[in-house]
Amino acid sequence: MNEPRYKWNDEFKFSAEEMDMIEKINKFLTRPLSPRWIYYGLFDTPDAKQQRFLIQVLNKARKDRRELIKRDLVTDDTRKPIKWQCNDSLNDFIQGLNYTRNIWVDQPIYIEVWMEDEASLQAIRRSPKEILQEYMTNARYCKGFNSIGAMWQSYKEFKKLNKPILILYYGDLNPSGWAIPVVIVRQFQEMGLDIELKRRALNPNQLADLDIPEYTKFSADPRRKEFNQIFGYEHFEEAGETQFRDERTGKTKNGKEHLNIDLEKIPIEDFEEILIQDIADHIDMDANEISNDLERDEHMELRRIKNKYRDR
Repeated sequence: MNEPRYKWNDEFKFSAEEMDMIEKINKFLTRPLSPRWIYYGLFDTPDAKQQRFLIQVLNKARKDRRELIKRDLVTDDTRKPIKWQCNDSLNDFIQGLNYTRNIWVDQPIYIEVWMEDEASLQAIRRSPKEILQEYMTNARYCKGFNSIGAMWQSYKEFKKLNKPILILYYGDLNPSGWAIPVVIVRQFQEMGLDIELKRRALNPNQLADLDIPEYTKFSADPRRKEFNQIFGYEHFEEAGETQFRDERTGKTKNGKEHLNIDLEKIPIEDFEEILIQDIADHIDMDANEISNDLERDEHMELRRIKNKYRDR
């Protein structure tokens, strides 16, 4: 087996370029984020060479015994262990009970947050502002176009609720990213369920507001023509095809230009504020207050049960 280039807890030498990158990363990392969020936050335009260099520096600096980049601040949300919840004793279980009322029982509609990729969703889940926790908002990620299995599971869960469903959607601004929520709505309709979906980001009108540059790329995406027409980029379609190198396959293809801006280009603080406002705008605050009152009463009952068991 080949020896690793960098071993855990050794002390390495860093070039001036690497130290400059480490300084930029540490200034940016105010909370745990994935390498994807870090990359899009630090670079204006996607560049495969820059991305490889960033990953190299992240790996080397975290393995270094001095932790030049804090290990806890760079996350991997793609490798999830299975862990079983268990207790040391019955008393441990009773005293550890923590009841939270499902506010959606009292809401006139049911709301979920859906995002195109897992990195975005996990960044929000870890937010110190506890955005999803505030109203116990469930969330899912599609990982591109959603799978049949995931769509069927969502359908079964939504069908049981017997109330209107609203999905707040957040995804990339490119031909496929724009098509994903359209396909989601269509597939639910095909299964016999009408849902409402609102695409809240990333949208063209947000680019100027959030100071996001208009980055384009060439592709052979079959959805490109309609996408360009919708947003007034017909001049891309009028131009002749251009050869480009497919980053995924490495093959040379013919294609045309279109917008290609990842959701992670939204600064994380702005993304949090968008989501906070979106959820709050669709919550029935009177119904939420009823839920809070019921939860307070039920917590008093739970404390009585805990005290009764502890005094045995």
